[in-house]
Amino acid sequence: GGAMVIPIAGSFYASGKRRRTLMIYTLVLAGLAIALLTLDLFDIALASSLFWIFLLGIFAFQWVANALLMR
Repeated sequence: GGAMVIPIAGSFYASGKRRRTLMIYTLVLAGLAIALLTLDLFDIALASSLFWIFLLGIFAFQWVANALLMR
């Protein structure tokens, strides 16, 4: 749950269309996290790949949010 703190806080920091864009990004990350946890619960090997995609998404969120907020 702690990994989602930055995307959730960032999506509420913006306003208007930027907020909606960041909220969609955050919801996609949350969906990815739920899928990851579900697959890991059933020991499906795809969970490992989703984990790295999730981490990359969290890392990239900071650049995406900064780019949107600097406009």
